[in-house]
Amino acid sequence: MRFTIRDVLWLMVVAGVACGWWMEHARFKAVTELLKGKDAELRIEQSRPATVWVGDKNKNVRRGTKMLITVEEDGRVGFQPQ
Repeated sequence: MRFTIRDVLWLMVVAGVACGWWMEHARFKAVTELLKGKDAELRIEQSRPATVWVGDKNKNVRRGTKMLITVEEDGRVGFQPQ
């Protein structure tokens, strides 16, 4: 069986495309794993309560919680989740 230059060139093209696809797939897999880890870290951070300081008081609340903040005439500050 004889191979022509055209056959060798086609083999190089197929090998190049296969190598390029494999390298891109490996990079995509690594980036996906990295993003999964970052997503898990972000979800943990968002689930932690935040501390809100109002006046001389502080209170731990969940992120996204609406707060009613009141300031009395004598300067006292009150706050409560709604």
